[in-house]
Amino acid sequence: MARLPFSRAYPPLAALSCLIIFTCSVPVFAQNATPPPETPQQKAQRMDWWAKARFGMFIHWGIYAVPADGEWYMNNAHVPRDQYAQYAKQFDPIKFNADQWVQLAKAAGMKYLVITSKHHDGFCMFRTSATHYNVVDDTPWRQDPLAALSRACQKYGIRFGTYYSIMDWHSPDQAPADPNPTHPTYNPTHFVPGEKQAYIKYVKTQLAELIHQYHTHIIWFDGGWMQDWNAQDGIELYNYLRRLDPSLIINNREQGAGDFGTPEQQIGGHAPPGQYWETCMTINHNWGYNQYDKNFKSVTQLIHTLVTCASGGGNLLLNIGPRPDGTIQPSFVTRLLAMGKWLRKNGASIYGTEESPWVTPLSFGGCTTKGNTLYLHVFSPAPSEIALHQLKNRVRSVKLLVGGSALPFHQSGEDVTIQLPQPLPDPIDTVVEVALNGKPRIDNAIHPSADGNISLTASTASVIGSTAHYENIYGKDDIGYWVNEHDRVEWSFLVPKASLYRVTITYACANGNEGSTYEIREGRSALKGEVKATGSWGSFIRQELGTIKLRAGRQVLEVVPTRMPNGAVMNLHRIQLEPVKLTVG
Repeated sequence: MARLPFSRAYPPLAALSCLIIFTCSVPVFAQNATPPPETPQQKAQRMDWWAKARFGMFIHWGIYAVPADGEWYMNNAHVPRDQYAQYAKQFDPIKFNADQWVQLAKAAGMKYLVITSKHHDGFCMFRTSATHYNVVDDTPWRQDPLAALSRACQKYGIRFGTYYSIMDWHSPDQAPADPNPTHPTYNPTHFVPGEKQAYIKYVKTQLAELIHQYHTHIIWFDGGWMQDWNAQDGIELYNYLRRLDPSLIINNREQGAGDFGTPEQQIGGHAPPGQYWETCMTINHNWGYNQYDKNFKSVTQLIHTLVTCASGGGNLLLNIGPRPDGTIQPSFVTRLLAMGKWLRKNGASIYGTEESPWVTPLSFGGCTTKGNTLYLHVFSPAPSEIALHQLKNRVRSVKLLVGGSALPFHQSGEDVTIQLPQPLPDPIDTVVEVALNGKPRIDNAIHPSADGNISLTASTASVIGSTAHYENIYGKDDIGYWVNEHDRVEWSFLVPKASLYRVTITYACANGNEGSTYEIREGRSALKGEVKATGSWGSFIRQELGTIKLRAGRQVLEVVPTRMPNGAVMNLHRIQLEPVKLTVG
């Protein structure tokens, strides 16, 4: 995975797939083929199993496990290509057991698995006709772990997927950023003049092999921020894959297209209808095996991460980096088994659920829904009483999910208070099941503060589009990864009385990505703005745009890009609406 800011203009990418082996050549190429037409309902059907799964295992495994210093070792240590390739001769994981790996995923409560077929280092962890630089032909082990894992996934009822990096530090078709023969820096690579189409043919050959030989369910791209790779390339590759297998699910890191967003090492925001996202996260700090990295997240932190993802309508793809001998670190195993133990009791509140009806995060933990039921996830420490607001349904019953004990509650209008047992039965996450008289109905409109100001924050925004999403990695939360100019952001809010409002925007934009233009629209009114460079994606500035007249009542305000010349729009933190106090002269 990438160690770059997730909001950069050319963000990290990856790929997935599944199996059954045959040795005949794989037919490739329908260069500009478009996928079968798909309605929103058909996409929802295609995404259904994935959206219900909520929890998957990510595996970063390759010859970088031999030096045991993480998956970016080749770039970070500036290792020449020929020298790095010698690690293949040392890769002999005789303790690898595909059944044990998949059984661990199943015991952890995971429903799918994604493994690196080719990371940025270019080494292929599967049998491929496209290059000898692969685990079967170029290691003493001479086995195909993807084939074994695909069979094991089928055996134990786990969906199989593969990661695939578009950037390739080993490929003769790509040149390093700094080609110093003794001290190269690979990231980001660029195509050797005249070789781009040859590399695209190589990619398509391998992806077709992953689809036809391994029966992949998911393609999880990475590395698409390499130079000379653009959104049109990504769209054509997406269309090509969907033509090969219309049931495929493909992430959004090939640029220009994709079925779901991929916030990395941080949790996405609230998913609007028809939008999908998946947080990918490590248990320690590295994706690939690093013998020095002992900074393991606690079981509590990992369960809370899973719950928070599900509460926002997203999935969690949790990573392990196996050792070069094919074994998995005990620190990973114990944490995954603990998560599985919690899920065996509380899985009904995670699997097959939808996002919280409250856009604003709840103070006590999280919330997932299923039909007419709310699942309230109460994290410790918690008060003896929790409250729900703006709930338009009548509450029929409240009980603990585990054990079924009824809990006292009181409802007054749209406010509900629930009494909690002390101490909480589960010190990590006690799940409270609330039965309603219908599907949850919440008034999520933002109300003015006491001074009349209306604050439209990233955490309360609805994002409509394919890439932009909520993130919190720079000390200020924002709508980031805004690399599609057709994405937009909107808020619903209440205006107490018609008035003129001063509009200010708080955003960040890295140098070199400035120049995007946008409109802030409310009804027939609009203000125009242009994004300036602020120094970095984490350096936020506040800019006044002018005034806009708002009518009384419920209103919707949108931020709509009109031009994106340099790869990204902005990291949007907040829109502030301040009533203008008119003076009488």
